[in-house]
Amino acid sequence: DSPEEKTLHFLLAASPDGESPYVICEILTPERISAPRAGNRVRVYGLARYDPQVGREWHEVNPVLDISVLKR
Repeated sequence: DSPEEKTLHFLLAASPDGESPYVICEILTPERISAPRAGNRVRVYGLARYDPQVGREWHEVNPVLDISVLKR
């Protein structure tokens, strides 16, 4: 989470170990969209980007427009 930006971030990973490929998801309106609970299977809707900033160099969904929790 980023209090200075007033945004909410979460990691979307292929597996719960955190070592797998992942995407950083940024919610710009945390009062409207909540981050999913750890372990939930979700589908994230938004704008896919690549952040080339040195030290980041990751894929992200920014902004997240909607999140659907999927059934197991």
